[in-house]
Amino acid sequence: MPSAFTSAHRSTFRSDIAGLRTIAIVSVVLVHAGVSWIPGGFVGVDVFFVISGFLITGQLLRENEATGRLNLPEFWARRARRLFPALAFVAVTVLAVSPFIFSPLELKELASQAVAAVLSASNVLFAFQAADYFGHEVQESPFLHTWSLGVEEQFYLALPLLFLIISWAARQLRWSMRLVALLSLVSCLAVSFAASAALTPEHPFWAFYTIPTRAWEFAAGGILAVVIGAVNLSRTTAAVVASTGAAAIVVSCLFIGANQPFPGVMAALPAAGALLVILGGSTPNRMSSLFGTKLMVWTGERSYSWYLWHWPAVVLVSVSFDVHSVWLGLAASALALGLAHATFLWVESPIRVSKALRASKRATYTAMSAGFVVCVLASAGIYAGGTLASTTGENRTWLAVREQGAPQACPERRHADSGIAYCVSGSTDAAKTVMVIGDSHAAQWVPTLARVGAEDGFRLVIRALDACPAADVTVLAHGAVYSDCDYFHRETEALIYELRPEVVLTANSNSYVGQIPDNAGSVKSVATQSRLWRAGFASIIEAARDSGAVAAVIDDTPRPGGDAGVCVTRPGGTEQGCSPTRSRAFEDIATLRDAERAVQEQWTINHVLSFDDHLCPTDTCLIADGGIPVFTDSNHLSQVWVTAQEPKVRDFISAALKAAISTP
Repeated sequence: MPSAFTSAHRSTFRSDIAGLRTIAIVSVVLVHAGVSWIPGGFVGVDVFFVISGFLITGQLLRENEATGRLNLPEFWARRARRLFPALAFVAVTVLAVSPFIFSPLELKELASQAVAAVLSASNVLFAFQAADYFGHEVQESPFLHTWSLGVEEQFYLALPLLFLIISWAARQLRWSMRLVALLSLVSCLAVSFAASAALTPEHPFWAFYTIPTRAWEFAAGGILAVVIGAVNLSRTTAAVVASTGAAAIVVSCLFIGANQPFPGVMAALPAAGALLVILGGSTPNRMSSLFGTKLMVWTGERSYSWYLWHWPAVVLVSVSFDVHSVWLGLAASALALGLAHATFLWVESPIRVSKALRASKRATYTAMSAGFVVCVLASAGIYAGGTLASTTGENRTWLAVREQGAPQACPERRHADSGIAYCVSGSTDAAKTVMVIGDSHAAQWVPTLARVGAEDGFRLVIRALDACPAADVTVLAHGAVYSDCDYFHRETEALIYELRPEVVLTANSNSYVGQIPDNAGSVKSVATQSRLWRAGFASIIEAARDSGAVAAVIDDTPRPGGDAGVCVTRPGGTEQGCSPTRSRAFEDIATLRDAERAVQEQWTINHVLSFDDHLCPTDTCLIADGGIPVFTDSNHLSQVWVTAQEPKVRDFISAALKAAISTP
């Protein structure tokens, strides 16, 4: 993370803060390398945010108190010299090697992410991309980690402007600068923290990636910078305070997990830990001496460059070898530290202390602008190359299915007499009704079911919600209970009884293990989740039977083991090499599939459409079927392949409808 890595004035340099940076960067590196015993290592970013708030607020206060004014062009020039050169160097290097590692289908997205990174806006881009349910996964982007740099740099833009207002208000009110700054920062903290708590459960990606819900962490550091001069701790008290802070950070790293809602209120623990370490270090003590050892300071001074390099190294190495292991992640992280040291010596430090650039703001802005142009040109070249390569040979076929986007699952919206909304297609005014229920794995069958309905004379009623299965279970979405899904289940069951369809057809993903909490909201063992899923699936089958409908099921399909199109079109990728073994294809869905099978046997469900043997005719499963790509990503089916299954779907639905008609 940026400003947290070095102090602007060597006279105010605190070696213990350099050591705190080391704790933060090591925790981030370990969790990104895949070390399982530190699941909350990502809170190192929150520690960096607090450090930045403390250092930059202190710097602005000292400048204002020493000169009576703020030189914002000079402030931003210092920030640019400190941060941009290393970022631009890493971005251009990653772009240069990307065509040798990534698929042409990925290069356009990488190019746009690189531009967003150097524009300090990648956090907003990743919030959009992560929130897009059908967007391609961003976890393998070598620029994903730059979201936090975007948040930091937006803070660097906003805080000096806030201080101009604070300075003006202090003069008008004839109050001290520190008092107005304190009141302003406390207000910022309160509003931002409340926003974080409120938005995290409902909009987790926007809460995680954007400045409004992260500003309170910077404000907390800023508040400490305002008041720390008035605090005088004894050595013993300071050691206890710093030790308590360090313990809070360690507890956060060990016990906060990726499946928990974050930042929310939970980020307060690592943020408070960072504050206590900084506060305790204001009086020299044994704990601050431990943080200020030579190795801790050495690593802390290189933490910005290490942060820049560590995630690209992990991603590039794991993609190159097509292996995701802790040891490989640690090796890549060690390589990144070597690259960071070189970058620190030959890029970061020389430009930061350059006499020519420090003597002239114009020279600084000109040099940084030139670097930005180089980054944009490199990104444009990668974008153009990816676009061209995507339209040639086999790449064109896989590009076509990826660009189809999500299927149209709601051609026409209607409301039942009860007011419950549903979608309708097929022969919309037919006497016979088939109701399809589920998540996006149900929605992917809607266009084909609609065509069959239009030709065979039945109405298709659609109840589909992304990431919400047909099984009546509570699920988590990004660590928070998916309350919309619970509401969807209640309405769907009521609609079954109200519309009384001839056939109730369920289809959903079986990859919800790890997202099924108990009544207390905690995710328990796999066996417990399987039991909950079985009960929830039985509930929807029971509702269908009680309403007089025939229950039918489209089984979830085996997985390709990753993004099939990306795998095939990466350098050296082949269809055969990317086809998963049968065990791997069923690995993620076996538990919940077995739970559903048990319900199917219990309720004697005779109408089940399975493509298991079709897609896995041997011990190797298909990712392309007769030249047709089966998948658009890591789990959704391509509409081209689904359309090709129309005869099977027609026979399946026809048999279920005949059973419904013959049932008294």
